Amino acid sequence: MSTSLQAKAANIEANGHTVIPYQSNGNPKPYGDKQRYPSYMVRADDIQFGVRLDGMILLDLDGNKVAEAPSPEVLLAMLGLPGDTPANQYRMLTDSQPDGSYHWLFRLPAGVDLASLKQSVNNANGLAGVDVKTGNQLVYIKADKVLHGDTIPKLADLPEAPAILLGWITKPKHEPKVMAPMVSSAETSRYGERALTSACEAIVSAPMGSRNETLNREALGVAQLVAGGEICHADAERQLFAAGMASGQSVQEVKATIASAHQKGMQEPRKAPPKRQPLADKKGSKKTGSLLAANVVSLRPEQDNAAPLLDQMSASQRGEALASGLGTLAINVDTNLVYRYTGSLWEPMPDAVLARRMAAMFKQQGAKYSARMISTAVDTMKLGLDEMQRPALNLIGFANGVYDMALRAFRPHSLVDGLLTHNGIEYSEPLVGETLAHRFYRRRPPGSGWHRSAPRRGGTSDCAVGTSSRGQTQMRQTTPAG
Repeated sequence: MSTSLQAKAANIEANGHTVIPYQSNGNPKPYGDKQRYPSYMVRADDIQFGVRLDGMILLDLDGNKVAEAPSPEVLLAMLGLPGDTPANQYRMLTDSQPDGSYHWLFRLPAGVDLASLKQSVNNANGLAGVDVKTGNQLVYIKADKVLHGDTIPKLADLPEAPAILLGWITKPKHEPKVMAPMVSSAETSRYGERALTSACEAIVSAPMGSRNETLNREALGVAQLVAGGEICHADAERQLFAAGMASGQSVQEVKATIASAHQKGMQEPRKAPPKRQPLADKKGSKKTGSLLAANVVSLRPEQDNAAPLLDQMSASQRGEALASGLGTLAINVDTNLVYRYTGSLWEPMPDAVLARRMAAMFKQQGAKYSARMISTAVDTMKLGLDEMQRPALNLIGFANGVYDMALRAFRPHSLVDGLLTHNGIEYSEPLVGETLAHRFYRRRPPGSGWHRSAPRRGGTSDCAVGTSSRGQTQMRQTTPAG
């Protein structure tokens, strides 16, 4: 008699591992912030649950899905392990024939910094069907698989991960590249030249995984200065392209990114911040001072009697100034990530982006700043943000609004919906007389574009979603409620 999934969860928990049960919506419970749950939350009707890897490394072979995947013996030999090394979890087609799906678990060696490893690598070392995971990732314990010993051994009892396996997921060391200096034309100001050089240095030294994002961000800032007359367009295009190529990106990718950033940046002109006026000579006589004051024409009248500069503000004031220019913001308290409402969706605003925005505000004023000042302002701003609403499970997001499954009604977007994405389709009401065919589900043709919605727990009616003759998405109730 096979051991139940609930018993396996209890065994794994007893060995010190973190069990992550599944929710009724088919997704695992949140686990990104070291959350822990009791094993009894795994239900009798569940088909799987997760175990957070933390200090373990998972070697996952999907020979049942990928024909080109290596055999278990070949894979283990590549790692310097015996070919009969037992898998921690596997699936059997018959009593004597496995289906090719295997999980091996290893212990992260002492002294290895988890931050130096990629937490999830597909087709590791170029091997089809071989995935490696660690850290804040899950290994899924499934009811239709055999779990060796009906548990996962204690971390200390697991074999140490082979050095070769660690090499497959170790992040490449980032070595900043140096770009040869380039001469700008006379049309580029000294301020523009410094800004362009700084942008190119940031692009060239960007780490893998953020190179294109850095190119887009820096090219956008340069384009704004081009629009403001600080940088010659030819200088910007030539030097940004050289920096993009030096960072290791493809020609097509660099050209497309620069063109996109240029188009947007030209709509937001930016000039060099005006220089600060020197203070009046305090040693002068009161009479001379009064005469000077009477005849002084302010070079920056818009800042006379204005709020203090950013470098004179407190951290909370800087945070308020940053938030005021970003629109409607909220924070996900689980991830501590800031989101901005676009009118239909909440888009993430990573700390790095917020810091760049804050730095740009300092530069615009010509004020001095430091990394600590900026990070403190960002952190302080977060403390005052409202908590973002979690997406409601009864809503289907469309480009022009949401369909409420509970109310069976369509309505415009609202920021309280907490939507992070939608299907990008325009929803429309049916035309007069337009209905679904009688007993549609029993005789719909293949490829008709319609499908039955997934049943909801406790639901009392069914709906169909599909594309009408006008190419617009429609939704119909197909069985009476009640």
